[in-house]
Amino acid sequence: MSNNILVGILAVLLLVGGGVYLLSDQKDLNDNAGILPYNSGIRGLVMVGPTCPVVMDPPQEECADKPLATLVAIFRESDPVHAVAILESDTEGRFEVSLPPGEYVVGAGEATLPMCPQTPATVGPEGYTDILVSCDSGIR
Repeated sequence: MSNNILVGILAVLLLVGGGVYLLSDQKDLNDNAGILPYNSGIRGLVMVGPTCPVVMDPPQEECADKPLATLVAIFRESDPVHAVAILESDTEGRFEVSLPPGEYVVGAGEATLPMCPQTPATVGPEGYTDILVSCDSGIR
């Protein structure tokens, strides 16, 4: 075989292999487990309140903020358009995702009430950053 044919075959194999690698890496970006194999990430709790139309002082136990099971999207602070992870908080409002160190913004909820403000989070090289996402129920 001539050298040109061998170089051509090698180039095709590299392109195909690189494409498979990029696609598999993109799958990790959208997987609920997060971006692996980092030993760091975000652990959060999504809460909604108020849950009663009139807030009393002292607060009534039955009117305390409640956990919220909802959609959670995590973005790099430098790119608030493309989510690096999309997952759901559980019925206790908890979620956890593995991420590389960096600055992130966590969004929760949907386009309707309750409204959840974006919450910043800084992930270090080891361990998980704990955050609280406080959503407004709209009850007044």
